[in-house]
Amino acid sequence: MQEKKKIRVCNGKNCLRRGAERIMENLKKEFKLEEGGENKDLSLGYCGCTGYCEKGANVWVDKKIIHAATPGNIAERIKRGEGIDKSDIEEVPVEDAFLGDM
Repeated sequence: MQEKKKIRVCNGKNCLRRGAERIMENLKKEFKLEEGGENKDLSLGYCGCTGYCEKGANVWVDKKIIHAATPGNIAERIKRGEGIDKSDIEEVPVEDAFLGDM
């Protein structure tokens, strides 16, 4: 059985300035989900600051991170499986965004 894909858009200050909210809107339309929602294939939500502020906007997809995401390119990049493997780093929950937009 295939595991559900987990997509998290960074909502740190820098990523928000670089279009995180528009990225989320695009993903909601593309995958027909609301923020915080899920279906049999994926879940969609925000995460706290990833610590890669200079490379934002950042989007976690499972254990990979996609840097320099834009509303216009993110859905295709996710479908192509792009991203840098960060399986050694845990996702930062929104409520625990301790990195503070470095």
